[in-house]
Amino acid sequence: MTQNTQPNLTAKEKRSGCGTIFAFVAISLWVVLLAGVDIFLNWTMEQSLFESSTTLPDFRWVTHGITSGLILITLLITYFVAKNPRLKIAAQVWAFAAGFALLATPVKKMWITYQQETTVLLILLMFIYTSVIFLIRSRKMEAQVDDPKKKRSSVFGLIALVAGGLMLPWILWGALGSLDDTLLYLVMGLEFGFMTVLFLFPFLFDRTQSEERELHPVDFLIDGFVAALFLIILLTSLAQNGSQPLLIIVLPVTGWVMALIAIATRGTKDHGRLSVGLIAAFALIGPLLWFDADELALVISSGAG
Repeated sequence: MTQNTQPNLTAKEKRSGCGTIFAFVAISLWVVLLAGVDIFLNWTMEQSLFESSTTLPDFRWVTHGITSGLILITLLITYFVAKNPRLKIAAQVWAFAAGFALLATPVKKMWITYQQETTVLLILLMFIYTSVIFLIRSRKMEAQVDDPKKKRSSVFGLIALVAGGLMLPWILWGALGSLDDTLLYLVMGLEFGFMTVLFLFPFLFDRTQSEERELHPVDFLIDGFVAALFLIILLTSLAQNGSQPLLIIVLPVTGWVMALIAIATRGTKDHGRLSVGLIAAFALIGPLLWFDADELALVISSGAG
């Protein structure tokens, strides 16, 4: 097993001052604003393209590239300038998501009805991005012997049942797509779950929820918010073909669910990684599996006018 060489938050960590709190809130609002503008403009453009076919120019890649670039620049500056550990940790986690969002800009060049091709390209980009980060991180890790006294977390079965229950609304009121779509979204969900675990645990949960710290409700709120905004930034690149409204409802809430699981499994050998990955995967593939952009296009184009 390996250990992160970056320092964790400790029990002696000083309380954040007013300046740090203001900076955290201001940067968070700025990132939320840019991500919201990106999601809204891309969704609006996709609906317009559905209605007008090829009569409108498709500038989704322009808006996504600009907003993702601004988010990444802001977070990189924050990471290198910030002194407060909490702010530094949040900026780093969000920067990882913004980096992938910027990398996925070419996906926005795909035509709105190329649903499978878009998914394949996203899967390839996720694989490349996570592989590079994993290899770089592996070279900077220090070897650590597992504590034989620690047991693996025992919440995976319960989380699997909860995840299955969360899928019921989509199953009951949704419509499953083709076999190809189903397989692609399942692969995409697994890759998304791995990406979430790869970034959130070593760079967030393992550092803010170390065993030597006494956790408070504010730790859950902050960790959940950092995870939620991490997912929102990823959503700007992963949401395609009108799926934005569904994912914007599901993914942010998932951030606090993952923070709760991590806190509940603190001190175990795996820190609930598998459970968090499962929840993240189900949160993404639930709306996508029972959401068909081609059917949406037929519904919109059949309207009056």
